[in-house]
Amino acid sequence: MVEKDLLTIRIFRALRGARFCPLCYLYEEEERRTLDNVMSNEVVMDPTFRKKVISSFGFCSEHTYLLLRRSRDPKFADGMGLALYLQSIVEEILKRPRSKGLERRRGLRWLPGAVRSPMTRGSLPLRDFDSGEGRNGKASCPICESMESMDKIDVSTLVGMLGEDEFRSEFLSSYRLCIPHFVSVLRSLLTSDQGAEGVVEGLIEAEERLLVRIHRMLSEFLRKQSWEARGEQWGEEREANLIAVRALLGAKRLRVYRCHLSSRGG
Repeated sequence: MVEKDLLTIRIFRALRGARFCPLCYLYEEEERRTLDNVMSNEVVMDPTFRKKVISSFGFCSEHTYLLLRRSRDPKFADGMGLALYLQSIVEEILKRPRSKGLERRRGLRWLPGAVRSPMTRGSLPLRDFDSGEGRNGKASCPICESMESMDKIDVSTLVGMLGEDEFRSEFLSSYRLCIPHFVSVLRSLLTSDQGAEGVVEGLIEAEERLLVRIHRMLSEFLRKQSWEARGEQWGEEREANLIAVRALLGAKRLRVYRCHLSSRGG
């Protein structure tokens, strides 16, 4: 029997509440919680967190626009929190020394350095503003980091729970992991004490059954677009495209990774 604690209760709650992948359900829930949290007065005024935001040159593009949308909500002080973050980032840019070769070019001291410039024969290090994972060796988007950190914990928790026969049987009977989370769970199983051959094989078979079901739904969706099927009632295949996308890609910004973990008790 799975021991109930704060982490396993999260998994049970997601299994009850998720329409699609339960780990995506928790991933998106963590995103909403973190977006609200970083706009709270306590976090906005926290110098440690502000320093982290500055070191990563703010948030990723998508989360910045989500914060902008939230900033129009009156409960977030009319955008004051976002304005303070943005002000700190702009101030950090303006404090930067001029890049080599640009010392005598007025108004350009803020340009960061690593793009070749034929005008100066120097370089402009734009890598600091790269939207990829990590910028110039610094932290990536703090919101993405929080989401990924909690997602790894959820994956590890689920892997530990799969070691319990009763839970595993119930989980696989109503299986609906997206492919990215399937890969993450599978990789973690293969490096954990829970990765017995039967557990791994059961997970793979469950994913295959899910994909076969989705393929049938897509086929039925396409069939009902035909003239011959006109007038037939629609079933779950009406949302076949949505279900397939959620299964193939999972939540937005979701990454595949391996969680190194030890065996959980219980």
